[in-house]
Amino acid sequence: MDEIVNMPQVEEKDLVVKFGKPFVFENKTYTEVNLSGLEDLNGEDLCRADRAVRAQGNAASMTEMTPDIACFLGSVAAHLPVEFFKALPIREMVKVRNAVLGFLFGGDE
Repeated sequence: MDEIVNMPQVEEKDLVVKFGKPFVFENKTYTEVNLSGLEDLNGEDLCRADRAVRAQGNAASMTEMTPDIACFLGSVAAHLPVEFFKALPIREMVKVRNAVLGFLFGGDE
């Protein structure tokens, strides 16, 4: 019989990152980014993200903790280019990274 493990749930509202001020990217203004698409990703997506980050020269032992992984996974989840996330003001990028980490680690972060 399979064991059922109950992990803390990350609510969808936690995956909508609201920006402190509007952010303009490619002539479009954003006040938030919706990362709820993280729910649809799988292990291969995380592996792809890890390979992409390592190919860029990031040698961190825990790449899932890096801003690069947050940019990559955020890009896939929100259907926005990685450049969108890399262009965010640092405060907003930290919010995105924290949302991705919270999702990856079951809301414990």
